[in-house]
Amino acid sequence: MEQVKTFAKITDSSVPSNARLKHIHLAWTKKFLPYKMCTFLFKFYSNLLGTGNRVAHFVGDFDSSCTFCTAGLLLPSPIESFLHIFLHCPLVNPIVSAIISKYTTIENAELNYFCGTVSKNERWNTTFSVFFDTIKYVIWQVNLDKKVPSLNAVKTEVR
Repeated sequence: MEQVKTFAKITDSSVPSNARLKHIHLAWTKKFLPYKMCTFLFKFYSNLLGTGNRVAHFVGDFDSSCTFCTAGLLLPSPIESFLHIFLHCPLVNPIVSAIISKYTTIENAELNYFCGTVSKNERWNTTFSVFFDTIKYVIWQVNLDKKVPSLNAVKTEVR
C-alpha cells in the first residue's frame, strides 16, 4: 500500500479510502487484461515508468523532451515527466480533460482520473479504473511508438 501512497504524492492527489487503495494496488492482477497492460499498470502505479526525465539520468545524450510536444512542434518541448505525459501535455490534456469532464466530477478530477474514484459504489469505481487505465495505457503506447497521430484525428475519435 505504501507504493500507492507514494503514487498519490507524485500525482499531487489525496490518498483514497483503504478499499480503493486495495483495488488500485492490485490493478495489474486483473486476469482479463493483456499481459503488456498488466506490466504497464504495475510500472505505472509503482512509479517505475521510463519517462524521459528518468531515462536521461541513465543514458547519455538522451533527448528527455516530451515526445508529444516534439511531434506537435511545441518548441521548446518541456521535459517528459510522469505528470506531464499523462495529464499536463498540451496535446494529451484536451483528450484527458474531455474524458475527465464527461465521466467524473470536477472536484477531485485528478484523483478520479488517476484512482478511478467516481462513485461510492466500488463496482463502478473498478469499472472506471479499468477504463481510465486503458486510456493511460494507450497514451503510453503511442508515446513509446514515437508515432504521434495528428491532434485533429485524435479529437475526432474521442467524440
